[in-house]
Amino acid sequence: MAVSRTNHAEGDFVAQEIEVIDPTDLKPLWRGLKHCLIIGITGSGKTSLLFYLIEKFIENGYTILHRDDGKLQFRYLMPYYPTTIFIPEGCSLNLEFPSELKLDYEIRSYNYRDPKDLIQQVLKGKTKTLTVVVFDKYCKSAELQAKFYQKLFDALIFECMRSSKRKVKLLFSIDELNDIVQPRGESRTEEHKKVSYQVAYDIRKLRKHKVTFLATCHRPNDIPLNVRSQFDYFMLKKTFGTDVYQFIRFMVPKKYVETLTYTVRTMPTDQVLLIDYAGNFAMFHYPNMLRGEGNKIHYQAEGIIRSLAEESKGKKYDAIDLIIVLERSKIPPTPFYKIAEKFGLSKTAIIERFQKLLRIAPDDVVLALQEARRYQKTWKKKAITQKEENNIMFAEPKASILTVSPTNPKIEKTN
Repeated sequence: MAVSRTNHAEGDFVAQEIEVIDPTDLKPLWRGLKHCLIIGITGSGKTSLLFYLIEKFIENGYTILHRDDGKLQFRYLMPYYPTTIFIPEGCSLNLEFPSELKLDYEIRSYNYRDPKDLIQQVLKGKTKTLTVVVFDKYCKSAELQAKFYQKLFDALIFECMRSSKRKVKLLFSIDELNDIVQPRGESRTEEHKKVSYQVAYDIRKLRKHKVTFLATCHRPNDIPLNVRSQFDYFMLKKTFGTDVYQFIRFMVPKKYVETLTYTVRTMPTDQVLLIDYAGNFAMFHYPNMLRGEGNKIHYQAEGIIRSLAEESKGKKYDAIDLIIVLERSKIPPTPFYKIAEKFGLSKTAIIERFQKLLRIAPDDVVLALQEARRYQKTWKKKAITQKEENNIMFAEPKASILTVSPTNPKIEKTN
C-alpha cells in the first residue's frame, strides 16, 4: 500500500495537511489476533477493498471462508485463486467463461439447515484456498437468512472448540454485515434481534481461536455497538453522517477530527482511511479489484430456498415421510440418526420432516402412530406367546417340570 498525503479544497474551506503516522501496525492482523471492519456507502469501493485485503491474507498463508451477499462478485478473484463454491442442497449454479480462461474451481452442495459439515471441510483443509458460501442468491426471506448465518457462526465456533489443532489459518469474511445484524430497535425481523447478540458473542470466541474476522457495512451505526466494539481495525471509505463524525472523534486525536471527517466525505474510490487499534491512522491507495478477467465469467443460478411452512403449502408428504412415520411408530421408536443413515440425509433433515408432518397433518400422523403401535403391541404379545410355546415344545428334558396353567399364561416352575 502506498501512503498518500493529500490536501482538499472546497470553497473557503481548505483541509490541513494530515500528519500521517506511517506505518500502522498490521502485523497483528496477519497473525490472526485482530478483526477488521470496512465502512463505506454503496459505490464507495468497499467490496474492492475487501477483495484486496483477502489477497493480502492469502499471501500470508490464509484459507478464506467468504460469505457472498448474492451478487457473486467473488468471480473477480476466481481467475487468480483456486475456489470452492458451496451452494444449498437442491439448488444449482452454472458458470460460463471463455475456454482460454483457465479456472480452478469446484461447486459443492451443503445442508443449509445444518452447515456443520461445510465448516468441517474448511477446517480440515479439504477445500481450496478461496471458499465461498452462497446462500442469499437462493433465499428471499430475511428471517431465513438470519437463521442460517447464526447456524454458520455457531458451527464455526463449535468446530473450532473441538480441536486445538487445525490444518489451516482461517479468515472469515462477510460482505455487508449489516444484512445480518442491525442496531437495537432497527432489526429487520424478530430473528435478527436474536442474531445480533449471538454474533457478538461468536466474534469474541473467534478471537480466542485465532480466526480473523473481516466484514463491511455502510455506516458505523448500521451495526450494534456490541458488535462494532469487537473490531480492532477500521477502514473508512466514502461515507457521511453524524455517526461518522462521532466515530472519528472517538477514534483519533481531536485536532484531526474535522480534517478526517471532510476527507472521508469526499474520498475517491481508490483511497481508504485506516485507523488501527492504538489510534494511529493513515491514508492508503489500493487498486480496483472489480475488473479484469472476472468480467468474463457469467453465471446462471436456479433454485429457491423456502421455509418449512412455505414448503408445506400445496404438498402433504412423500414416500420418505411415510417411512419416517412408520419407523417412529415402532416400539421402541427408531432413532432419528438411524433413519437418516438409511436415506443418506442429516439427522436434522429427518427431524424437520417429522415436525413438518405434525404441522400439516397432525391428526393423520397421530392416528397412524396410534394404530401402528396398537398393532405392534398386539403382534408383540402374540409373538411372545408363540415363542414361549416353542420353548416348551422343544425344551430339553430336565429334572424339574415346566407347567403352563390355562388361566395363567406365565410359565411356572414346579418341583
